[in-house]
Amino acid sequence: MQRGQHTGKIVIAMPENSTELPAEPSRQELVLRQDRAYLFVGGLGGLGRSIATWLVEHGARHLVFMARSAVNIPDDDPFVQELAVLGCTTTRISGDVSKHEDVLRAIRASGKPVGVLQASMVLRDKSFLDMKWDEWQAAVQPKVQGTWNLHRALLSEQPEESLDFFFLFSSAGAMSGQWGQANYNAGNTFLDAFVAYRHSLGLPASTVNIGVIQDIGYVSQNSEILGSLRSTAQYLMREPELLESIELMLHRSSPTESVADQTLSRYVTRSQIGIGMRSTLPIDASNNRTIWRKDPRMLVYRNVEGQSGPVSSSTGSDQVLTHFLSEIGSNMTMLKAPESVELLAGEIGRTLFGFLMRAEAEKIDFDVPLASVGIDSLISVELRNWIRRKIGVEVTVLEIVRADSVRDLGVVAQKKLVEKYESRM
Repeated sequence: MQRGQHTGKIVIAMPENSTELPAEPSRQELVLRQDRAYLFVGGLGGLGRSIATWLVEHGARHLVFMARSAVNIPDDDPFVQELAVLGCTTTRISGDVSKHEDVLRAIRASGKPVGVLQASMVLRDKSFLDMKWDEWQAAVQPKVQGTWNLHRALLSEQPEESLDFFFLFSSAGAMSGQWGQANYNAGNTFLDAFVAYRHSLGLPASTVNIGVIQDIGYVSQNSEILGSLRSTAQYLMREPELLESIELMLHRSSPTESVADQTLSRYVTRSQIGIGMRSTLPIDASNNRTIWRKDPRMLVYRNVEGQSGPVSSSTGSDQVLTHFLSEIGSNMTMLKAPESVELLAGEIGRTLFGFLMRAEAEKIDFDVPLASVGIDSLISVELRNWIRRKIGVEVTVLEIVRADSVRDLGVVAQKKLVEKYESRM
């Protein structure tokens, strides 16, 4: 109106009671139905129990669990009792989701469920080259055949009854991969594609690609795995991040048109989200060993980091080494000083311990024998390549293997640098 560009008249309608103005909440609360059941495939592990309790807190009053281990959960189990105190009845069906007859039995016991959560998981981790067919099938079938069974059984048992949601628990490994889990990753990739398939039929579906969770679930119960992942600079999520993502995807389970964005050259869907694809170190840091660090699809992330500037102490460490190398070319006294050995040994030691998946905060003992820290030929090759790339000198694998300690490696690197710059004089 202030611009004076409108033509004609403008009508403004004022409410009768101006003391109460309607407002749309910025966040839509999840309210589950109390008169119908929700079928939860899996759901009896640490992760599933947390989510089940969360479902009850949002209104669910009837949960049907289907799992092979369901027969081992008695009525007086603390988890069952906790849900009962919250006002939720539970039915536990012992069965295999990859068997159609077991799925039918669970659906019929649910009395036409209004929502389905597919969280089946079987792990058979092994190098793909060494993996046997039955090990592949053990991890893939619960997700692939199990999801097909749920889809088909629901269509046959309640063709006129639409679901509020059909939620699939996927993994970040479906996007980035994970060592030794080709079978598990393949199953999760199928789940991601199945969301688009159900949407093409006008049916609800959604999924979350879940990263590493440190306080609930399988990984949280294995301190060795958790420590190894933490040492690679993998970001570790907590329970609230997962629950918020699930809530968002339950709201977005309704069919939408997924498209391949020609402008951005990527697939776009509102019903799938990946969480936990972060690292605690800059992606260019030498001791960042997240599996997706070298993935070409992460190039955009590198650009973002470059624009946002340094974000961690690792960047500061790299800058110290870069500054040192820029100064010694014109200052041989500085290069030959004992402090140079300490600096080089510190940088090499931090990188070596990163390659060995040891915690970054671990105090580096410059004199610890290399044989005692577990260095092998593969690590030696990685360390040689790092020294060549970051320090700019050639150190052979044999020299690394023969070195008695991290300090000795610092001495070797210093000598190589002295030879390099003296040859230019």
